[in-house]
Amino acid sequence: TLKAAEGLLNSVDKDQIKSIVANVDTVTANLKETSKQFDTVIGNVNTAVGSINDFAKQTQGTLAKVNGVLDGIDPADVKEALANIQKASASADKAASDIAKVTDKIANRSDDINDTIKNARQLAQRLNDASVRVDGILAKVDKLLGSGEADGVMADARATLKSFKQVAD
Repeated sequence: TLKAAEGLLNSVDKDQIKSIVANVDTVTANLKETSKQFDTVIGNVNTAVGSINDFAKQTQGTLAKVNGVLDGIDPADVKEALANIQKASASADKAASDIAKVTDKIANRSDDINDTIKNARQLAQRLNDASVRVDGILAKVDKLLGSGEADGVMADARATLKSFKQVAD
């Protein structure tokens, strides 16, 4: 049996055994290094779980506040508010419809409106022209009255009127 054991040991490749032992050493070193990272990962997981617990507590508080607000709202008030919104919407629709009708009427009379504007422009131009002529006449009257010839014209007019009166009598 000693020969058998010796034969068995001699049949095994020593380099292959060295390689296997070296691989086991490498795996062991890697596991040792990785175990340090596991501690960090577990710490991060614990932190995340704590954050989730805090968030859950805050959410429960928020939900309690929302429930408190909802408990304080009277469903009849909500129904009334919705009914008022519907009435306001209907009123706004009617107002928009009325505005559309007025707009349509104005659009249908656009030719008349354009004619009225054209006539108003012509009237304004005629008034401006007449104003210029009146200014010219007033300037001539002022000139006549200021020249002393007015007395002669008035005397001639009196004499003419006096002769008409005598003929009429």
